[in-house]
Amino acid sequence: MAVMREPVQWLGSWFRYRQRPALQGRPNSAAGVSFNDFVSAYLSKDRPAYANIAQQSDFITDKNGALLVDHLYFYSDLPAALQFLEKRLQQTITLPLVNKSPQRGGEDMSLSPELTAELHRANALDFEIYEALQSGNLSRLR
Repeated sequence: MAVMREPVQWLGSWFRYRQRPALQGRPNSAAGVSFNDFVSAYLSKDRPAYANIAQQSDFITDKNGALLVDHLYFYSDLPAALQFLEKRLQQTITLPLVNKSPQRGGEDMSLSPELTAELHRANALDFEIYEALQSGNLSRLR
């Protein structure tokens, strides 16, 4: 089982996480970088440390793109994933809130149309899986 986030929101979370003050001055800090620049760096051939992030699909598919998990849940619906785990494990699970990306007021998290198209091409499998999850048709990816 796995949990998946909408691909642009997932990058947005990484962007905010890599901007946190604890990383200031380190190579993996994205301080002073716009979201568009962060995604451009992520899509570049030689990613800087702050944008060196694997695709979500790398964790849930084989080398041919076939889904390796039997149960996939939306990150936005963690209660459903927890309910699945509690039923399987026959115990109550309480998740503490950790590793939360800081929310930044007024920050522009939109991407240019060109960058959006490039991201969809580069991370096509992530978008395909997310769309299949939305449509309830994950079986076509097995």
